[in-house]
Amino acid sequence: MIFKILLHTFFITTMIYSPVKLSADDEFEQKITDGSINWSTKTLLITGGGVSEINGSDLISSRLSAERSAVVNSVNRAKRSILAISFDGNSSVGEKVESKSRLRSVIDQFVKKNNPVSKRYYSDGSVEFVYSIPLSIVSERFFGSFCKEKKENEKRVSIDDGNSGKKQVLVINVGNNKFEPSFFPVIKTDDFQTIYDCSNTSFEENSAGNVHYISKNAKGLIKKMGFEGKELTLKAKSINKENQIILDEKSVEKIKTELSGDALKNGRVIILVP
Repeated sequence: MIFKILLHTFFITTMIYSPVKLSADDEFEQKITDGSINWSTKTLLITGGGVSEINGSDLISSRLSAERSAVVNSVNRAKRSILAISFDGNSSVGEKVESKSRLRSVIDQFVKKNNPVSKRYYSDGSVEFVYSIPLSIVSERFFGSFCKEKKENEKRVSIDDGNSGKKQVLVINVGNNKFEPSFFPVIKTDDFQTIYDCSNTSFEENSAGNVHYISKNAKGLIKKMGFEGKELTLKAKSINKENQIILDEKSVEKIKTELSGDALKNGRVIILVP
């Protein structure tokens, strides 16, 4: 009898404390020229290659030369890839970053301080490095002040910050609409009032913007992130030419009446991209 009680307790404890794992199929990944962007983990996976600049039979020196070349190539490719990322659907990061040399310096420092996630050495002496770079190193350093600026004459939907009885997580399913992920996606009403944009972002530590992307299993992501409270799930009406998510009148009314404004302020926004 005691054994059964202990066994029952073990199973309950395991269910409560086992970490939530998302499969690769759940995560939303975007393929790019030199690698990929995992928008669920908010990381850039970049591949850089290098060849030796030293002619001769000194294998050690040749390998070191090829490795240095691969690091430089990885930094350059990472910079180019980040600058090409959509900032808010209507413009790229490259259009927003004032100092591209500073951006390169930030990427360079990260790459030199962290080991590649994989290395490949080829018979011709060339090497290939793969780096995993968190997008937060860009958003935290470059976009905080820009996003805090309020746009003049912009109409915004007013949402009550009260928590009592309100839902704490917003999930928007874009459905079959063609949608490109961005650092700070814009969510608007039919009559172009803003519900969410980068000015809502709190820029907490290790955050690449407060929006989370997933291809499926939004509930799994909610558990993994430790979000408390029930979720409000809505379906996008459309995606406009500026890659902004448009919600219909009924969805907007639900946001006004059922969602806590803290959900937007605290980054509990999930975009489901099937």
